[in-house]
Amino acid sequence: MSFPSRIWGSFGDEKVSQSTKIGTLPLGTRMELPDGRVFAHAKAGGTSLVAGQLQMTMAEIDTGRRYEMAVAADAAIGATSVTLTNSGTALTADDYADGYLFINDEAGAGQGEGYAYKIKSSASAAAASSAVFTLADGDTISQALVAGSSVAGLRCNEFKDVVIYKAGTIVGQPVGVAPIDVTLNYYFWLQRRGAVAALTAATIGAVGAGAVACPATNGAFKAVVTAATTADVPAEIDVLGYWMAPAATAGDYSLIYLELE
Repeated sequence: MSFPSRIWGSFGDEKVSQSTKIGTLPLGTRMELPDGRVFAHAKAGGTSLVAGQLQMTMAEIDTGRRYEMAVAADAAIGATSVTLTNSGTALTADDYADGYLFINDEAGAGQGEGYAYKIKSSASAAAASSAVFTLADGDTISQALVAGSSVAGLRCNEFKDVVIYKAGTIVGQPVGVAPIDVTLNYYFWLQRRGAVAALTAATIGAVGAGAVACPATNGAFKAVVTAATTADVPAEIDVLGYWMAPAATAGDYSLIYLELE
């Protein structure tokens, strides 16, 4: 079964949150409101989320699966699944559902290097045992994989178990702002584009100035500075939006126009 990559919602739809996938939609499905605000279907992880705070991707489940996972069985062109040797800890079923499998390296020419695939589901597997990853409907192996030669890497969907953008403990890229309070493990709409009420830290920006992630306050935004210090560098490299209605005081919420897409 296929799903639309984007749906159109009405005002207020962005405030829905529930314990199961909203409309059974895959993680990452975009919803656009009549005013152009864009949201991604996401799941809260780590702790419950607070409205107006910046979120990031979860930490990797196991860095041993980042790359160099051996392809355990040949996969011909057109195959709909890939079997890898689990080089990390035990896998729980669907740890990587809606995530990505990419061919990291290969020993011979034409064995899949540089190709990426969308994962529909993943089976449970013990450490060092074979693990089967079923590809998303319509996605099939484009270049044959060779057991013992092709190697792969895995990454969870960027909207699975999102966590607050935590100062000093950055485990992933910024993915959006929670527009509502969200219960741990609930599904919700994570805002990616358009006007959003967002937590403000010093330094507060002027209208139209660039807004970046604050490296000192969890989940907060700050203004771009002209003379970056060492502490500013992580935030300065990624302008996430622009100030629309700045707050008067740090710790309050400003209106920021997000431009994550």
